Amino acid sequence: MGWRNPMARSIRRTTLNSVALWYPPGRGKIGFLKQAKVAPAFIGAVGWNSLFSRMVGIEKMEYHHPREPHYYLQLLGVDPDHQGTGAGRALLKPMLHKCDALQTCAYLETANPNNVGYYEGFGFQVVHSIQMPDKGPKLWMMKRPPRPVGSALSGVATSCASMAV
Repeated sequence: MGWRNPMARSIRRTTLNSVALWYPPGRGKIGFLKQAKVAPAFIGAVGWNSLFSRMVGIEKMEYHHPREPHYYLQLLGVDPDHQGTGAGRALLKPMLHKCDALQTCAYLETANPNNVGYYEGFGFQVVHSIQMPDKGPKLWMMKRPPRPVGSALSGVATSCASMAV
């Protein structure tokens, strides 16, 4: 995944309770030189024994990214004590409105089956799922086409090249 020019938002009251990491179109992939630079940390995190299977998993994820320009939600996290308070919604809505204004798709992956319905409530649709190697999790790839500007969250989808990737 990309490392250049991500857009991070967080909602801070007295403590950090939620964070979202979005990559703008064209910035969600990591090039070979950056891969080489982060390789020691990656190997330290996953170990030599599972390195190959983790790399295969990353390639599978990359393969299913939409081909058309899209905003990529790499991370959305809410402190468990703050889940259900609207913190996640507060982070998603501004970027989804931006996607609508720019008529650009949004894309994400989730390994939590409970999150599928949550993201569907924002207009994301499951376009593919994969099983990660070596007893890794199942991932759902989800894409949200842009909505007409000014429409409600339940508005009709428009000009995403195709929902199938």
